Amino acid sequence: MRSEALNKRLKFKSDSEPGKPGAFALWAYRLVRLFLGAVFLYAGAVKISAPHAFADLISTYHLVPGPLLPFAAVGLPLAEMAAGIALMADLKGSLASVAALLALFCLVLYYGILSGLDVDCGCFSNGELAEIGTLKNALWRDIAMLFSVFTLYGFRLAYGRSPRTPAQALALITNALRKEYPR
Repeated sequence: MRSEALNKRLKFKSDSEPGKPGAFALWAYRLVRLFLGAVFLYAGAVKISAPHAFADLISTYHLVPGPLLPFAAVGLPLAEMAAGIALMADLKGSLASVAALLALFCLVLYYGILSGLDVDCGCFSNGELAEIGTLKNALWRDIAMLFSVFTLYGFRLAYGRSPRTPAQALALITNALRKEYPR
């Protein structure tokens, strides 16, 4: 009896519908998803606002050939922004995109640590190294965000929640606009 009560509290299930997430779990899922999406949107927007500075920063890692630097300096922030927006909209594939980007960032940061680079991580702003301290701190932050991605995956698996397809998201927006602006 006691373990059932504890199990209910840990899973945050509602009493009315077994197997459905409770209000706390649902809101926690939404908040983590929105926060992580906003972080990616912001990080991409900061980088895309100064692509030359970001290209210079990428070149310090010596991982991207010179002719490809402009493409990486624009493409990576656009991918971050797209993944962030898609995650905030809870679109199919967005969580996998964010996980892949975070894994890439973790690998690059780890490479920078192993190489002994004393450079800005390039995550959010050009002066970030002074703000966060070291590449190790940036790596731990990215690992924490990766852990939150796995937490979101866990929520989806535990409650059978699936993300929206782009068509479903478009239908949702269209219906909301029709209610707001009837003909």
